[in-house]
Amino acid sequence: MRETNDSTSGIKVVLQIADGLNTGIAQLALLNAAVEKAVRLCDEVLSASSTLDLLWTWGVRCEDRAIFDALATKFMQIQPKAATTSN
Repeated sequence: MRETNDSTSGIKVVLQIADGLNTGIAQLALLNAAVEKAVRLCDEVLSASSTLDLLWTWGVRCEDRAIFDALATKFMQIQPKAATTSN
């Protein structure tokens, strides 16, 4: 699970910094960087990330529709895994 934390911790820090900025070019650049990194993660790492809530919060509230679209496209491409049953 360490790989998951390392892979997503940078995204979380970038989103937290963006949260402290006023709306503008710098904030948008940080949001774009975070989303670009997130969509490059493998499905399992991204889906297990504790950063998902923050990532989607920004994806929804950002004025740049491309950020939301990039996240939505990534998640629409994720193939659900079959549930395992135990007997």
